[in-house]
Amino acid sequence: MLDGHANRLPLQHWVRSNLDGNINDGKGPGWESRFAAVVWWLWKWRNAYVFTGEQCVLSVKLALLRRVWDENDLAFNPHCPNKAAAGSRKKLVMIRWLPPPVRWWKLNTDGSCQFQGVRSVYHGLVLAWNRGCRKVLLELDSQVVQQCLVTGITSVHHLCYLLARYQELLNREWTVFMLHTYREANVAADWLALFGLKLGLGMHVLDEPSDALAQILLGDV
Repeated sequence: MLDGHANRLPLQHWVRSNLDGNINDGKGPGWESRFAAVVWWLWKWRNAYVFTGEQCVLSVKLALLRRVWDENDLAFNPHCPNKAAAGSRKKLVMIRWLPPPVRWWKLNTDGSCQFQGVRSVYHGLVLAWNRGCRKVLLELDSQVVQQCLVTGITSVHHLCYLLARYQELLNREWTVFMLHTYREANVAADWLALFGLKLGLGMHVLDEPSDALAQILLGDV
C-alpha cells in the first residue's frame, strides 16, 4: 500500500490524493475505493488495540481484506476483470466450511430471512460469550442480514431493539469479526435452521449432533 509518494507528500495530502484518485501508478481502476476500505479497517484495528488491547492474527486480517477488496471491485468497479470475465467464462471453485485459526471460535448462522437472521446472530453471540469465547469469527450467508447488522438500519421496526442489544453485545471486551460466506459453505447452519422448525419456541442447545448433522460436519473436515 505504501509507495514512493508517501515519502514525498505530507500524510494528509497523500491520503487525500489516494482518495481522489490522483495517485494510481498502474494500480488499476477502482483504486480509490480499495484504498478507502483498507485504510478504514486499519484504523478500526488500531483503535481496537489502543483502547481495548484487542489484537487480531495477521492471517485473519489478510483474509478479510482480500474479501473486502474483491467484493468492492465487483460492486463498484465496472472495469473489474472479474466482472468482465464473469459473462464470458465460468470458473470451478471448491467451496466448503473452513475451521477458524488457533484460539479462535467460529459462529455460523442462517440468514434465510432478516428477522430470524438477526435473532440467530444475537443469540449465537450470547451463547459464545457465556461459554467463554473471546475471539469469534461470525459467518453469515445473507448479505441483507450482514448489511442490517453493519448499518443498524432495518425496515422491520421490531428489529430496532434487537439491533441495539446486538451493538451492546459487541461493545464487550472481546473480538468479533463478521464475514460473508457462501450458502454452500454454511450447510450445517442451514440444516439446524430447518431442524429448529420442528422444535418448540425458545433456544435449544444440542450438546451432541444428530446422525444427519454429523454427516454434514464430517464433510467439512
